[in-house]
Amino acid sequence: MNSIFTFYTVICIPYFSFKGKDFRFSLSRKRDQKLTLWSNKLKWDVIEHFAKASML
Repeated sequence: MNSIFTFYTVICIPYFSFKGKDFRFSLSRKRDQKLTLWSNKLKWDVIEHFAKASML
């Protein structure tokens, strides 16, 4: 189960970070901030979910 958590830590976080930077150039500042908050929340929800799953 730990390998799944590692996979998400290594693959998904850089992926979400890259996507965030990508969107940053094409959106206005206000919308960008909302998107960044939303993607950060989503990212941590995913991490939290797999952290809980790996503890079971």
